[in-house]
Amino acid sequence: LASGLLWSENPAHWLRARAVSDAADAALLAGGAAFGAFPRGRSMLGLSVAVGFSALGFILARRLG
Repeated sequence: LASGLLWSENPAHWLRARAVSDAADAALLAGGAAFGAFPRGRSMLGLSVAVGFSALGFILARRLG
């Protein structure tokens, strides 16, 4: 994903892909926290970071077109 962002003529598609992967990370962390696979404190921190970066990716991709 990083090389696509750096070398692509239209990085918006790559940003969307990155945002989707961050959203998938958030979903996995939420599921792990719900079923007790991860400590809740750390998984909530990871969840908030993943959601934040996912939102940022979608916002930047929208601005780029």
